[in-house]
Amino acid sequence: MLSYLLSHATAWPNIGLRLALLASTSPVRDATKLSLVAPLIQELSVGGADTLLAELDLPQQRVYVNGLLSAFHYTAMSEIAGSMGLVFPALLKLVHEALLGPKKETILSGVPSTVKMTLPALVASQRLELCNLLISMAEPTVQVCCVSDHPASTFLTGETEAGSRFTCQSSR
Repeated sequence: MLSYLLSHATAWPNIGLRLALLASTSPVRDATKLSLVAPLIQELSVGGADTLLAELDLPQQRVYVNGLLSAFHYTAMSEIAGSMGLVFPALLKLVHEALLGPKKETILSGVPSTVKMTLPALVASQRLELCNLLISMAEPTVQVCCVSDHPASTFLTGETEAGSRFTCQSSR
C-alpha cells in the first residue's frame, strides 16, 4: 500500500495531491520509503523549497517537507546506506538551505533531526563531507588543517580566523 501511495505522490505533478499523500504516509516507518520518495527529495533540493512549494502556505510547506524527511528513519538504516548515493547530495543541499535564513529554517526545520538520525548510516567520506559543510556554514572563515581517517573514526580538525580550534569526530 505504501509503495502504491508514494509512487502516486512521486508521479503526480499536483503539489496539493502530493501533500495529501505525504501527510498520510508520514507516520509510516518502512525501510523502502526512502527509495520511494528519493525523486521528490532530489526535486526539492534542486528546485528549492521556495519555488517548489510556492502554492502552499507555510504550515503546508512544513508538512510536505517533513513528509519527505520522515523517510530518513532508523528502520531504514540499511536502505539509507544503499540509497545515499542518490539522496546524499540532495540532503547536503537541504542542510545548506536550512541554514541560510529564517524562512528556509522554518520550512526545513526537520533537517537537523534528519541529519542526526542519518549520520550513523553514512559511510566515513559522507560523514566527513557533512561535517565539513556544517562547519563551513557555521563559520565561513574556517580553515581545515587536518583530516585523518582511521579504521575506528574520522577526525576533521581546523582553526577559525579568530584562532578558535575545532575538531569534528565521526565514529564508525
